[in-house]
Formats: sequence, C-alpha cells, structure tokens
Amino acid sequence: MEVTCPNCEMSFAENSMESRFGLLVCSNCDHRFKPKLSGNTSLPSIYTVANEGSDLVIRKKWYRKENIIVTGFMTFMASVFMILGGGLLFSSGHDFVTKLAVLPFFVCFIVPGYSLILSLYSITEIRAGTFGVVVTYKTPLPVPFLKKISLPLSSIQQIYCEQKITYSGSRRGVRKTTFNYNINAVLKNGATAKIDNVETAEEGRAVEGMIEKHLGIWDEAVPQEFNW
Repeated sequence: MEVTCPNCEMSFAENSMESRFGLLVCSNCDHRFKPKLSGNTSLPSIYTVANEGSDLVIRKKWYRKENIIVTGFMTFMASVFMILGGGLLFSSGHDFVTKLAVLPFFVCFIVPGYSLILSLYSITEIRAGTFGVVVTYKTPLPVPFLKKISLPLSSIQQIYCEQKITYSGSRRGVRKTTFNYNINAVLKNGATAKIDNVETAEEGRAVEGMIEKHLGIWDEAVPQEFNW
C-alpha cells in the first residue's frame, strides 16, 4: 500500500518505510506519523456500523461473553441465597433480629442482577457528522453516572486511542495488571474529552479511524497515544 507523508507529501510504499514505536518514518523528511487504517479493519460482533443520512453511527452492545458468564453465575448464586433468605424472612418461629439478618442477601441479589440486565440490553451509540461527535447510552435501567457526550466538530483537533493500566492486589508477590483502552478527543483548547472505553487496542484504533475518516480529520500522533 502506498503511503503519503502528511508533512512533505512525498509518497512511498509502506513496506519500504522505517517504523518506530508503531509510527512510520518518512524517508524524505524524517517526519513520524501514524499509518492510516486499512479499509478492511474489522470490529467484534458486538458492534454495528451504519451510515444514516450524512451521519456515521457506531453502536456497541455492552454484552461480553466472559463478563456475562461471571455476572450470570453471581446472579444465580444470589438468587439461591435470596430464596433461602426469603423463606427465613417470611416463615414463623424466628425473631425480628434473625429475619433482619437476611436482608443483605436481597442486596447481594440486586447488585449482580442489575449489572446482568445492563450488560445484556445496554447499547453505546457514537454518532459522527457535521455537528461533531455525540455519544449517547440506551439502557433498560437508570445509570446515574452516564451522561451524554457532545463534542462540536469545530472543537475537535484529533482523536486517539489511549492505554489505561490498572494494578490490583498481588498474589504470591505478583501484581495483577489489567489493560483497557479509551478513545479520546484532543480539543483545540488543549482539553481532553473521553468518547468511549474499549477492551482492546484494535477496537480503539478501528473506531478512531472510522470517526476521523468520516469527519475529515487527518490522523496524527499525540503524546498520550498508545504506541506513540
């Protein structure tokens, strides 16, 4: 595939160019830049991509098989305890304090059950158009911390994928490390706005590339970008 340097506009075959830290290096002016994503970049089956009028619409289900298995098992176990606790709560022969002690079982059922319903039926929608980028959430239950994101096109300078590393408790002296990725926008006022979070860099780069291509934003590297 032929690649054009955004700095000097010279064109070269991609396989003939030097690569440093995931960036291509122009053989003419030594400028570093990100290669454009190929048109056949695929996304997991939880995504649907469509053109609605002049808008690009990317919809992502929250459903992840591995997460559903864990949450579903927790909900099943909580249901068993709730049934047992309910029998104790409404049966005779137990004092008030004993009956009160089973209430936490109901709380333990509500939390994983709430998470399971959200995971099965919620959708994140990213809409890109002449207005900019708007992110909305369609959920069957209220989610207080989720808010609509609206970024005017005139305010967006660049979109990039950022790696987030989380360290949890250690086991046998080895800390557990979790990698997640955010799709962010660099705004022209210097601020950074989060568009969405994804589980793999491939997802992040694919969504980033689709939005930038649709909005006509030239893809350039930023310091916070994964593999910059």
